[in-house]
Amino acid sequence: MIFDRKMMVAVFPMILLAGLFSGIRAQNLELKLEGRQVYADLPFVLALTAKGFDEQPVPEPPELRIAGSKVTFLGVSPNISSGIQIINGRRTEWRRVQFTYRYRVQAPAEGTFIVPALTVTQGAKTASTMPASFQVKPITQTRDMKIRLELPDRPVWVGETFDVGMEWLLRRDVGDHTFQVPLFDLDHVHVQPAPIASQRTLTIPAGALNINIPYTQDSVISEGI
Repeated sequence: MIFDRKMMVAVFPMILLAGLFSGIRAQNLELKLEGRQVYADLPFVLALTAKGFDEQPVPEPPELRIAGSKVTFLGVSPNISSGIQIINGRRTEWRRVQFTYRYRVQAPAEGTFIVPALTVTQGAKTASTMPASFQVKPITQTRDMKIRLELPDRPVWVGETFDVGMEWLLRRDVGDHTFQVPLFDLDHVHVQPAPIASQRTLTIPAGALNINIPYTQDSVISEGI
C-alpha cells in the first residue's frame, strides 16, 4: 500500500478539516464557504463579499446568526483596485472597491443549516443576499490517511516561536484537499510559513487573510503497507 507524503512547516501545531458550499449572489453581495465540505463540530469559514460600495467609510459587518451553530466574526478585508483603459483613443478610468467579511462557524451535528438573509449598508447604498443553506456531514474514520507531528526535542517556553513539522500520509493528492485551521483564526496567533524550496503551496485562511504554505510531496511505504 503506497502513501504520498507531504511536509508542512508552520510556527504552531495544526488542526485540519475541509469544507464545501455553493456561492450565493444577490445584488452586490456574494456569500460562499472557503472550502469544500462541512463536518459536524469542526469550524469552517463563511465569506461575505460586498461589491459596488465606496472606499470610505467601511460598511459595518452584518450580524450573522445560524440557529444551533456558534458564529464568530473574524474581520473584514478591503480590496481596492483601479486602472486605465484606452481603446481607439478613448480613455476610460475604473476603480473597484470590494470588502470581504469572514465568519467562523461551528455546527454541532450533521444536517441542514440555514444562513439567513444578510444586508450591508453604506449611507444610501445597500445590498442583500437571499437566505441560503449548507449541509453538514458526520466525521467518518478512514485507514487511508495518517498524520505524524514533529515537535522540538527540548522544553519550550510560553510565547516562544518555534518550528513544527507535520507529515501527512495519504492515498490521494494533497491538492485534492482543503484545510481549515481554527488556531490560525485566533487574534493573538501569527503564522509565518517557514521557507521551503518548493513550487507547491496550500492556501489556508488565517482570520481575515489567506496564507500560502509551501510543501513537498513524495511516495513512501509506511510501516510495511
